[in-house]
Amino acid sequence: MNSMRLLSLLERRLLDVAVMGIMEFQHLLNHSLSRLRLSRTPMGTSMMFIPICMWDLQLIAHRDHPLQGSLELDLDVFANYSSPGLSLGTAPALMSALQSHGLGSTAYPSPQYEESAWEGSASDGHSLSYAAPHLLPKLERYYQVTRLNYDLDISECLAIVAHRDVIADPSFNETFRHLHQKLAEAFSPFKSQIAWLS
Repeated sequence: MNSMRLLSLLERRLLDVAVMGIMEFQHLLNHSLSRLRLSRTPMGTSMMFIPICMWDLQLIAHRDHPLQGSLELDLDVFANYSSPGLSLGTAPALMSALQSHGLGSTAYPSPQYEESAWEGSASDGHSLSYAAPHLLPKLERYYQVTRLNYDLDISECLAIVAHRDVIADPSFNETFRHLHQKLAEAFSPFKSQIAWLS
């Protein structure tokens, strides 16, 4: 749940490469996520990344939630329902964006990601949560949650992140091709909801 901790592991070379979201690192980039292309891109002084694809986070609730079917939702309504939030400093970009919509009101109970506690928290019929679009079919099957008719306008970018010398090495090309192919296969059923960068 803490992107900065993952970046720290990469910087200390305890990890070689990570496939991860980079929304939290916008302050380290020279431009916005919307302007990224499929290319080696600096991240601060020692790191580099290759952005792969982007998606918009979806607001979700149980299929029998009182807000399902509502055509006019606004942040005043969301204050009446709990939704998971992370502790101060854990994911400041995400939490700032969620709080601007009146969301993120309930402390998330674990330092590690758990589907049942994050997206699955909305299965109680009262709470709200958020999910990547490619997770929605599985979440609907397991937790009976579906998307609400509300645009969060929160974008995530999935990228391959590593030290500059790792990504700049010519031998990394083969690793990149392999990772890109595996991601394309995994996300192929969700082409309409994921924007692939070129």
